[in-house]
Amino acid sequence: MSRDFGMAALSIFFFVAIACTPKASEVSAAKASKDRAAALAKPLGGRLTSIRSLDSNKCLDASENSFNNGQKIVQLSCQVTPTQRWQIHANGADNSTFVIRPDGGGDTVIDISRESGSVDVVLWKYTEGNVNQLWKIVDLGDLTYSIRSLANLNKCLGFAEENTDDNSRLSLLDCSSAKNLRWSLN
Repeated sequence: MSRDFGMAALSIFFFVAIACTPKASEVSAAKASKDRAAALAKPLGGRLTSIRSLDSNKCLDASENSFNNGQKIVQLSCQVTPTQRWQIHANGADNSTFVIRPDGGGDTVIDISRESGSVDVVLWKYTEGNVNQLWKIVDLGDLTYSIRSLANLNKCLGFAEENTDDNSRLSLLDCSSAKNLRWSLN
């Protein structure tokens, strides 16, 4: 009787151990995702980059050449100006969240403002730990990225669909694979 019990317990142990062990594909997918985040952080860590909309082929720009608190962010034809150059800094040891600073903008970063009941994407002075200023940059695998709000991972930076006009304001929209929510970083 005790031998049967011992064999049953051993069988259950092996079943649980096998069932609870992650599959190699799950481990490699998780590692690949972490590796991509680390790889993204290294080349962008403080390097100046333009953030170009896949839909309009225009760049993010601090409107009116200003980096003041509350300044709107718009799209304009790409140029080599400080208002269109951005520094993407890893925020944390795991390189999975980022702050996005304009070149020459001092300590301002892209922020979600909820003043007056609406949600605007603006520049604002950086505050440590403010989730409205933290972003997940998700590699979409085709040299484009989505930029997701850490405050709400279902919301992404983008422009209203098919709005390719200069000075269109950057918005926080429901994430999808649409071109108006996809960015190249170069």
